[in-house]
Amino acid sequence: MGSFRWISEGSIPANRDLRQHGWTLADAQEAPTDCILIVHAAGLTADVAGSPQDAWDKARRRTLVSGVNAGVTRARLLAQGFGEAVSDEATLVEVDARARRLHDLAAWLPRQRTIGELELDLFAREAAYRGRKMGLHPLEFALLWRLSEVPSETVSKQILADEIWGASRGSSSNSMAVQLSRLRAKLGSLGLANLIVTVAGGYSFDVAALSRNERPVWMAMQQACP
Repeated sequence: MGSFRWISEGSIPANRDLRQHGWTLADAQEAPTDCILIVHAAGLTADVAGSPQDAWDKARRRTLVSGVNAGVTRARLLAQGFGEAVSDEATLVEVDARARRLHDLAAWLPRQRTIGELELDLFAREAAYRGRKMGLHPLEFALLWRLSEVPSETVSKQILADEIWGASRGSSSNSMAVQLSRLRAKLGSLGLANLIVTVAGGYSFDVAALSRNERPVWMAMQQACP
């Protein structure tokens, strides 16, 4: 099987020690890029604060958060881009199955998507246009990634709510509007204000917007102030 790291303080609890199921405990300095990370929720804030943001964002998709006993909190962590979240009661058998799923996903999921000069990085949950990063919130990225899967086709609000918000979709309507507004503002600052189009019942990724001759604000500023 693959390798894993326990990145919380203290020794690995018996019900989280994947070595019992054939996994290898990776060294912190030599962990492979597909290494599964296991962290307890109690130490999550401290671990994030002590890690470079870019590095942590890239690791989220292969991170399993343990000790998350509230369903709404698990849903929030998944929406933020973490790979898995389980309660304290989850058995080692369940943790092993979820870790294997993350390991397999890392092998076959498309990690990048390039459309014209727009680059999307699934693991980093980030997008860049003409080399300039957008600094997206995980939900903003999730919307952009899902809409870009089917350029110029309509994706309904219901599908977006089900696939991105999932169990917490009861509050997804307002959140979707907020996240789309913020995403459009970031796209607009790069000259892509019309990339996401509102259509009846949903939204569409207008790939033609990428080929229009719009100068991003930051590019115009660079040209004006060499």
